[in-house]
Order: sequence, then C-alpha cells, then structure tokens
Amino acid sequence: MIGPSGFFLPSGPDEINYSNDLELIYRSKDGFNELYRVQKNGRFFVYKALKPELRGNLMYEDLLSKDFNIGFSLSHPGLCQYYGKIYHPQIGSCIIMEWIDGCTLEELLAEGRVNRTLAQKVICEICDALGYMHRKQIIHRDLKPENILITHNGQNVKIIDFGLSDADSFAVFKAPAGTRAYASPELIAGETIDARSDIWSLGVIINELHPYYRKVAQKCLVRNREARRSNAELVRKDVLREGSRRLWNRVAWATSAVCIIIGALALWKATMFQPDLKSGTTVTEEIPA
Repeated sequence: MIGPSGFFLPSGPDEINYSNDLELIYRSKDGFNELYRVQKNGRFFVYKALKPELRGNLMYEDLLSKDFNIGFSLSHPGLCQYYGKIYHPQIGSCIIMEWIDGCTLEELLAEGRVNRTLAQKVICEICDALGYMHRKQIIHRDLKPENILITHNGQNVKIIDFGLSDADSFAVFKAPAGTRAYASPELIAGETIDARSDIWSLGVIINELHPYYRKVAQKCLVRNREARRSNAELVRKDVLREGSRRLWNRVAWATSAVCIIIGALALWKATMFQPDLKSGTTVTEEIPA
C-alpha cells in the first residue's frame, strides 16, 4: 500500500510491528466506530476501527473503506490527517490517523469557554477547512461541535470524522446521513445535496458559539438553499465584515461623543463670557466658589 509522500506501508500482518498498547479512547454510542490511541516510535497515533460486533460485516467494512478513501485524499491544517489503512490482529481493519491533543468544541461550549475572539477564530478556521473540502467536491454531512476538535496548543480547529462524508466520485452509500439537529432541510428530506448543506450546519454552530455573529448565522440558515450563503468563503467574509462594522460603529459613537462634549464646552464658554455691546467691554459672570 502507498502511504503519504510515496512511502510504502506494510501490506500484511507479518510485516507490521504492532503495539500491544491499544488505549481505547472513544466508542461511538450511535455510530459504528471505536478509536484507540497507540504509541509507535515515540509518537502517538489514533487507530479508527469498527465496533467488535460489526467487524467483518461487509457493509460496515465498506463504510470504513469509504471513510479512509475520503480522509486520505484530504490534506489541510484544519482537517484530521489520515495516514493509512491496515489490518490489526486485535481490532481488525483500521485507519491510522493523526493524534490531536485537544478537546471537542462541544466540551468548550458546555464549559462556557468560548468568548467572541475565540468564536471568530473558530468560525474562520472552520470556513477555511470547509472551503478546501468543497473545492474537492467533498461534503462532510455531519458537521457539528462534537466533530470539531480545538487543540490545547494554539486553540486551532481540526475537523474530524469523515465516516458519513460523501464525494461526487462515489456511487455508494448516498442515503441521507448526519445528526438531525445540525442537518439541512434538504438532507433530512432526502434530496440531492451540495456544499450548502454543510453551510446550514455551520450556521447552527455559529448560533451556538456567540450571539455576536447571529446575523452571520441567519444568512446560513435560510431554508431556501438558493438564497442561502453558497460557500464557506462568503461566510468567512461575513464574519470579518461584521467585526469590522461593529468596530467602526464604536469608533463613530466615540467620535460623536467627543464632538458633543466639545460643542457643550464651547456653548458653556459663550454663555460665561458675554460682551457688553454698549460699553465695548466684556462682562464676566461671577462663578460661585
């Protein structure tokens, strides 16, 4: 098997130096996967495998292969990297993935740790990653805070889990999929979808992140997808424009306040020092101590 940058990956169980230190870190409640952390050559990796009861099931094995083929075709700082697919004697077929030291966006939201500055950073980085995916004709179909990791080092976005993703080049597993709370109306209805379905999911996430960007979210949550924001780049521009607009509004408000104060001082001086037109002298009103 060919790995990233042309390196050959082992093709058989006898050629692989397996680690017995498989640390189960996640088991999907409603899905079909388990995640294990493994240390090899001083570095952590994640093995994504099927649940024990699903291993060997042709449909789920094919779903895992589709997950790998889509994830392996992607290379972007905002997406979890896929390195290869192997057979492990303990857990069966599994995908070797990047280990990401962080927590989910869902956890950050539950803890109330997302301020406006972080919200803007997260939205813009999600848009960057989604834009890259959509340019490759890949739709995530299950974008939600649970599938977005935020790294501890730098608070950077990493979108994960392409198990329900779809691409134009695939002719199988086209049935509606995702999480209903974040799924677009057309996805729930079983209609043909495009990148705008992910934009709807992004709008739901923006609404949850911070009220400052609710106007941006509204443009993503238009039920008529023809009137919805058509791509992630436009959403990113909306976010930056909203920040700039509010900044200029504050500057304008501050400038107006200064002008009002200066005008009030000028008026006060005019009333305190009134000229005596008859004598040609200035009459100064005595100001009590």
